[in-house]
Amino acid sequence: MGTVVRQRMQAVLPLSTANDDFGDSGEDRWLPYPVAERILAHMQEMLDVPQSDRPPGMLVYGQTNNGKTTVARRFQRLVNAQARRGKEGDEMPVVYVQTPPGPDVGHACALLLRAVGAAVPATATRQRRVEQVTAVLPKVGARMLIFDEIHNILTGASGDTMYFLNFLKFISNELRLPIVTVGTDEARVAMQTDQQIGNRFTPMQMPPWRVDREFALFAIQVFRGERLDGSDLFRNTEAVRKLHAQTAGLTGEVRAFARKVAARAVDPGHKLAISDLNVPGWMSPDGRRR
Repeated sequence: MGTVVRQRMQAVLPLSTANDDFGDSGEDRWLPYPVAERILAHMQEMLDVPQSDRPPGMLVYGQTNNGKTTVARRFQRLVNAQARRGKEGDEMPVVYVQTPPGPDVGHACALLLRAVGAAVPATATRQRRVEQVTAVLPKVGARMLIFDEIHNILTGASGDTMYFLNFLKFISNELRLPIVTVGTDEARVAMQTDQQIGNRFTPMQMPPWRVDREFALFAIQVFRGERLDGSDLFRNTEAVRKLHAQTAGLTGEVRAFARKVAARAVDPGHKLAISDLNVPGWMSPDGRRR
């Protein structure tokens, strides 16, 4: 990530504030790490691109429970909060929705409208809802759309899936704004089957952690967030490998595992030992799949 981009990101998205959270939303506290910062920086670059007839797109993909949604929601909340600071009204430059459980364009339009607080007539046709979306989003200052769980569209017939993807392309072109899609590896494969769609949505992977120093540092931060001291433990390669085996290197699994360890800790500030990584009843993601 270049110096200019990093400076812009720090001005708009305070990535260094590792201990902030999202108020009372109940979501995990934000912990910055390299892959997430690269994706946030790319999203910021997309947002900063002047409007054009062919806006950029991106697909953030990877295994389930690996932090993709957290990154997307992080970007949405911080950009929108920055836009509203010192202003009246509900300006919403980044609109986030979960993709409906199937390639249903009408349902997707209803979710977009609800996300910006617009009324959704129950009897509106699919075409009418698309028209509503193109009319309403500019009024709230929308400059980027995020569709999470985009792999949901794969549950329908191939023709319906392609129709939904063409809808995304249409909305992007019509409103001249970038779209970020978030999903699993299967979504990447589906998007690459059509050259136009594949070229529009640049893939950026969020891979599982490897057993390395970055993973150890992330583990220390996660356990510290649970008031556990792992600063000495995770200097030990054996402990890092054990944590990786327990969590498959997935960000969400590391957080969940740390909560389990914290629930068994004797007192806050407990200094972790490798024996603490033996949690009765815990099954790794690989074990669950088997």
